[in-house]
Amino acid sequence: MAAIMGLTPMVAPMIGAALLGVAGWRSNFAFVALVAVVFGLYLAARLPESLREKRAGALTPSLLFDGYGEPLRAPGFRVYMALNAFAFAGLFAFISVGSFILQGVYGFSEKAFALAFGAGCLSFVSGSFLSSRLMRRYGLTRSIAIGVAMLAAGGVAMLAAVLTTTAALALMAPMLIYWAGVGFVLPASTASAMAPFPRRAGAASSLIGLAQTLFAAAVGAALGHALSGSALPLPICNALTGTAALALFALSGKARVAHGAR
Repeated sequence: MAAIMGLTPMVAPMIGAALLGVAGWRSNFAFVALVAVVFGLYLAARLPESLREKRAGALTPSLLFDGYGEPLRAPGFRVYMALNAFAFAGLFAFISVGSFILQGVYGFSEKAFALAFGAGCLSFVSGSFLSSRLMRRYGLTRSIAIGVAMLAAGGVAMLAAVLTTTAALALMAPMLIYWAGVGFVLPASTASAMAPFPRRAGAASSLIGLAQTLFAAAVGAALGHALSGSALPLPICNALTGTAALALFALSGKARVAHGAR
C-alpha cells in the first residue's frame, strides 16, 4: 500500500499533463470523477462485508467515542502515532514548499522539479519495499529503528548542506535518505500501533490518519509563513521532525514493550 501511495505522485502528473494538453484543465476533474465512479462500482460489486456480526447501536455516540478512547489510553499507541506523524510531516513539508525552494531558490525548471519529485517518490517506495522485507525477518521494531535513524540523519544532513553550500544536489541527496526513512517508518509504525486493537482497527487507523493530517497541516502552514527566499525552512523542519522521531523512539522503550513491540 505504501508503495502504491509513493508511485501515485509520480504517475499522476504525467496523466494530468497529457489530459491538459489534449482536453484542457477541466478534463483532469472529469478524469478524477470517472476513476472514483469506476472504483466505487468495482468495490461495491467485489468487496465483501468485513463485519462478521452486526451489533445494534454500534454507531451510538458513546460507543463510537469509547472505540477511539481505547487506543488513545494506551501509551504505546500514542508513541507510534506520534512517530507516524513526525515522519509524515517531514514528507508533507517538501510537498508544501519544495517547488518554491527548488524552483525559486535553486532555479530548477518545471521538468527538473518533476524529476526531483519523482526521485523522492522512488526513494519512498524503495524504503517501503525494504521495510516490508526487514519486518518479516527482523520484526517491526528493527524496521522503525532504521527508519527513524534515516529521518534524523537525512534531516540534519539537509540542514548542514544548506548552511555550508549552495549546491542543489547537496540538499537533494540527504532528502532522498529522509524520504526512504519515511518509507520505513510509516507502515511499520502503523502496524505496531494497530496490532493490539484488532476489534478497534478502524478507530485506531482513523486516529493515526487524523494525527498525520493535523500535524502535517500545521507544519505546512508554518513553512508557508516562513518562506522568505531562503531554502532554510525546509531542512530546519526535516531536521526537527527527524531528530524528534529518533528521540521519541529512543526514550519510549518501556511504552513500546508494554504495547507488545516486536
